[in-house]
Amino acid sequence: MKEKYIKSPINYVGNKYKLLSQIIPLFPYDINTFFDVFGGSGTVLINTKAERYIYNDINHYVADLFQRLVIENTDEIIRDIENIITEYSLSKTNKEGFDKLRNDYNNGKNDCIVLYALMCGSFNNQFRFNSKHQYNNSFGKRRFSNKQRQELYEMRRNISVNITFLSKSFIDIDYSYFDKEDLLYFDPPYFASVGSYNDGKRGFEGWTENHEKKLLLY
Repeated sequence: MKEKYIKSPINYVGNKYKLLSQIIPLFPYDINTFFDVFGGSGTVLINTKAERYIYNDINHYVADLFQRLVIENTDEIIRDIENIITEYSLSKTNKEGFDKLRNDYNNGKNDCIVLYALMCGSFNNQFRFNSKHQYNNSFGKRRFSNKQRQELYEMRRNISVNITFLSKSFIDIDYSYFDKEDLLYFDPPYFASVGSYNDGKRGFEGWTENHEKKLLLY
């Protein structure tokens, strides 16, 4: 019987949803702690069976959003999203409403759920910030969909609550606490190509040859 995998409600460049059938079978059967060092959308973490989990991503906006979607009541999250949609008249055609929401987010209304609503209306449903940490992805003729609603519920139903959330560089993590019963999963940014999360122009550290070499040493 083909394994059914859960899609993260966060659309993030480089997520491994389409490759899960090749990745997950390679993992040990019994895992004490599963540590997703470059967590991103959390796609691999939410599809891995373990006793406890650690999620880490250097981009604290993504890390904070993933934590919020995991620990808060999904009905309340969807209610908050729908209130934002109503307040700004968000639709696939209302660019002005999207632009106003983005402007309000960048001027103090920087709540995680506001960020998620922005992502849902953005080009390719992607996160993108400028060097001042202002959200700057463009209008994508999209809005929060029934599919994304279902993904929120499915993730919440299937994910463990025993998760520790971090937002650090992989260099700043103490790995000495882990042993042979734990699995540390490293899926770093692609060095051979550049995305909006690793080009060094978004107010976050980029991914360079030096980072590749440090990771190799670890």
